Amino acid sequence: MLLQPNADLPDEIWDLMGAREPVCVITELSGDVVGPTRVHTRQTIAEAEARYPGVARLFNRGTSTSALLDDVAVTTVWPVPTFVVVGDGLIAAALAAQAALLGWTCSVVNDADAARAAIDGLAACDGVVVLSHSRDVDGPALVAALGGQAGYIGALGARHTQSARAQWLAAHDVTDLGRVHGPAGLDLGARTPAEIAVSIVAEMLADRAGRPPIALRDRGGPVHHDGLNAPPPRYDLPPTR
Repeated sequence: MLLQPNADLPDEIWDLMGAREPVCVITELSGDVVGPTRVHTRQTIAEAEARYPGVARLFNRGTSTSALLDDVAVTTVWPVPTFVVVGDGLIAAALAAQAALLGWTCSVVNDADAARAAIDGLAACDGVVVLSHSRDVDGPALVAALGGQAGYIGALGARHTQSARAQWLAAHDVTDLGRVHGPAGLDLGARTPAEIAVSIVAEMLADRAGRPPIALRDRGGPVHHDGLNAPPPRYDLPPTR
């Protein structure tokens, strides 16, 4: 086990973790001597892999963990996504169940004040899904979501509901709806609440990863876009030294 004082860590790590960005902390070791510590993100993990083979494979598992790889100690920190569902009913319950399956934090709210409070402070790894068809609830919730940093904003409802929401938002000086996925969800032929929840969560996953939602068999190349076969988190990597 490697314990380091906070003061020895690069200053940038606190800004990244405050923004709830995934980070990979790498500390070089030489016997009992602790070398420099470097922080990498999704944008720079390829550089880390070139210097420390195996680091990207560990980081791209998408889960917080620690391991010893040759002469480096590696700690990956992935924030747990927060999922805010605005509205109640069977679909809300199904979305909460999907979030629990993924290990996400989920809150279901059904009034404007609670929605604003739940949405405040969300980060790019988080999502909001508006189910309510009441303008007194869905309108303020969408205003709050669009004014924040949530990475995924979904709005359930037919085309006329989307149009009515857009008119309400325009009347409240909100016209840029490019971030809103409405109607929410992928075209999976979903009918039941559970199936609708799967389609919405799948869209959020694809959107968060910046990936087009296509079948893997229709996309050439390796399954993982970075070329690394990252195993599921249940497979722990043994120390290599």
